[in-house]
Order: sequence, then C-alpha cells, then structure tokens
Amino acid sequence: MASSNERFYVLDEGYRLILAPPPAPDDPMNALYEATTAADALPPEIDRVVRTLTKGWERESAPTEASASVRGMNVLVSPLQGPVGPHFAIRVERAIA
Repeated sequence: MASSNERFYVLDEGYRLILAPPPAPDDPMNALYEATTAADALPPEIDRVVRTLTKGWERESAPTEASASVRGMNVLVSPLQGPVGPHFAIRVERAIA
C-alpha cells in the first residue's frame, strides 16, 4: 500500500494519465498543479521531467527506469509494455530530508 508521501500514476504513450489515484489533500504534487493543467495530465513541472527522462525510450529495445528530483520530490519513471503499446509508470514521493 502506498504511503501518504507517495503517489502512483500510469501514462499512455501520448503522456496522458490513464490511471491515477483519487484526489487527496496529502498528494505531494498538489502544489504543482496550475489552473491550466488538463485533467488527464501531470503537473507541468513533473510532465517536463517525465518527458526528458523518457525522451530516447522509443529507440531503445529495453528502456530502464529513470529518476530525477523536482521541488523536493523524487520522480521515478518505469517502462511498461502491454498489448496496447508502451506506457509509463510514474511514482512520485516526497524526498526525505
């Protein structure tokens, strides 16, 4: 079970959210959402990091996990492959001080 310090998301190959946890007041990304953020998208700062981390994955036969830090949060991106094509698993957690 995920702690209140971490959230899990799945994005399709177009970087649209297809699986997300229900909204929660303790979501570590709440402060990053903007008024213009689409309902099926990650906050802009996290979206940019995910796109950067996965930029070359379409050319790799076996992409591997990648991670980065954004405003006190750790972002881990893992490749997923299924019958409908590639997807991305995203785990966001507050960095431990």
